[in-house]
Amino acid sequence: MRHSQGLFCVKRTLQSAILFAFVILPSVARADELVVWNFNDSNLIADRGTGTLTTTVNPANITFLPGSLLLARMGDPAGLALAFESGTGLQNNGAILEFRVSTLGFQNIVVSWVNQRSEGGLTFLAIEGSIDGTNFFSLGGFGIGSANNDLGTGLIFSSGDATLFYNNPNFAIRLIMTGATDPNGTIRFDNIAVEGTPCEDSVCGVHPTMPEPTTMLLLGTGLVAVGIKIRRRKSIIDVSSKKN
Repeated sequence: MRHSQGLFCVKRTLQSAILFAFVILPSVARADELVVWNFNDSNLIADRGTGTLTTTVNPANITFLPGSLLLARMGDPAGLALAFESGTGLQNNGAILEFRVSTLGFQNIVVSWVNQRSEGGLTFLAIEGSIDGTNFFSLGGFGIGSANNDLGTGLIFSSGDATLFYNNPNFAIRLIMTGATDPNGTIRFDNIAVEGTPCEDSVCGVHPTMPEPTTMLLLGTGLVAVGIKIRRRKSIIDVSSKKN
């Protein structure tokens, strides 16, 4: 159903255009939670739903620090956040955080999370996606910006060949972290969630033959007041179809 030639086309078109603008990260109407990690229990096990979260960060540099209310769901407290130290010799530059979840039965997939970094912490995230669970291709990337501010991030798959991520048991997202300058610097992740809406047969039953994706990566900080001053600057990376 998803052969190598189609995967190559998806890679080319997903990488073909990147546009930066400033917007507010929208919510998705009537979305169902597929999996949520809030890290309030100090581990990488999903707190609701089913999914796997793994990392190549040195285990000695994995810790849990105070969390965020930004993008919290179902009354979850701020609690704790997953944190990675840059490590001795900045050894965690290039480390990966990867989450996998089956989207079987769902479309309009949204992946969201919150970041915060300290001075000298890992500051750039390259984002990759997979539709077969093995081969990954670029979905763009972004810098987290100034230190000690919460940044809410959403990766939205909507229409075109983004439907390849719908109804898919092998859905996976990989974040590759770089930019650390201080061994004691940290980057935090909190309130990671994958959501979707129930599949329509007309959408999930058919995959396009010529990839023309309209995958959108939206980065925002001004969703709700959470008791701290959150910067009102928001950004969007729109990875869309462009024929060469």
